[in-house]
Amino acid sequence: MKELKVIENLAALARKEPIPAVDVTHQVMQKLIFRSEPAVSFWWLAAAGLATVSTFIIFVQVYLVSQDPLVEFLESIRSVLL
Repeated sequence: MKELKVIENLAALARKEPIPAVDVTHQVMQKLIFRSEPAVSFWWLAAAGLATVSTFIIFVQVYLVSQDPLVEFLESIRSVLL
C-alpha cells in the first residue's frame, strides 16, 4: 500500500499546480493548410497510368484472340505448312 500512497501524494501535488495555457490551434491549422509536399505525387500518377495502359493492352490482346477451336486448329496447320 506504500506505492499507492506515493501515487496519491503525487496526484495531489499535480492537482495543486495550475494548468498551463498553450494554444496550438494556429500552428496546427498552418500545417494542415500549407503542406510541404503535394497530396498526390507525380510518381504515383505515373505508376497508375502505366498500370492502366498495360492492363488495357493485355485486355485487347486477350479479346482479339480467336475463341473458336476450329479456327485455332486450322491456324496451327497453316503455320506448319508454311
